[in-house]
Amino acid sequence: MIIVFEGIHGCGKTTLLNKLRSWIKLNLKTPFITTKWNSYPNLKEFGNELKDKDLLDPLESSLLYGLDFNLRYKNIILPTLEKGGLVLCDRYIYTAYVRDGLRNISTTLLNEMYGHAKEPDIIFFLKIDPETAINRLEKTIEKRSNYILGLDLNLSSNKIENFKKFLYLQDKYYNKIIVENKKNFYVINSLDDENHQFDTVLKIFKNHFEDSQL
Repeated sequence: MIIVFEGIHGCGKTTLLNKLRSWIKLNLKTPFITTKWNSYPNLKEFGNELKDKDLLDPLESSLLYGLDFNLRYKNIILPTLEKGGLVLCDRYIYTAYVRDGLRNISTTLLNEMYGHAKEPDIIFFLKIDPETAINRLEKTIEKRSNYILGLDLNLSSNKIENFKKFLYLQDKYYNKIIVENKKNFYVINSLDDENHQFDTVLKIFKNHFEDSQL
């Protein structure tokens, strides 16, 4: 099974993923791995250095993310699935379709890079309004790259306002993807109590996991 957590920055997807990871480790004997967007060894550091220096245009960034995903897919995700294991993904191909799509990277190219990827068994979309997300991230905004903040899109002359507008655009794009793929998506309200969020995630996971064992 592939279990994916998606959502804009500040929605809490990593927190929920880690909670599910801990539960699986304590309660199941099934092998599992976790994999994070833009995390392939060495390539991540190389790409981040280029982004920090603003040396990548949108197409180059898209290709770099595509390479990162495909290396993780081939060397980490597929081998785990072939062994009957679980793969917990902190973002999946939808992150690319949202962020690159907003930068006018063609869907045709994105399909070429990601169209072979297995459809996840569960996609948790953590829904949060961008204003609240900005408040959660306020202390870390200055540490984030121009690419993450969407400054290359020139949405505003103010960095925080630009980031906010970028998050609104991402949220709108995610909603489009949810409508088109609603069979696999489960919307989690990020404003709910954290324990309640996890109870919902765990219930959905257990139902799918039990069905997969039949």
